[in-house]
Amino acid sequence: MESSVLVDNRVLEELDKFVLAELYVDGPGEDKKANARLQVEKFGQSTQPLYVVLTPDGREVAQLGGFTRSKAEFLGWLKQAYAKATAH
Repeated sequence: MESSVLVDNRVLEELDKFVLAELYVDGPGEDKKANARLQVEKFGQSTQPLYVVLTPDGREVAQLGGFTRSKAEFLGWLKQAYAKATAH
């Protein structure tokens, strides 16, 4: 996804609306194991990659787990998640 979807200008433009954070869960080390446990506890799954949209107060509004090469699918998900996160 990082080399095919997340480099698309339309996706990058939509991502500019979000505060981005990464949680590294794969590879050796206690920090990665702790992050993996946190991901399962907080979001209920260990899928990689896992994209989650939260509101500023921490309420989850959308999850997308797994790999996609479809820019249109990911862009549509982002737009829908943003609309949910900003709805009043």
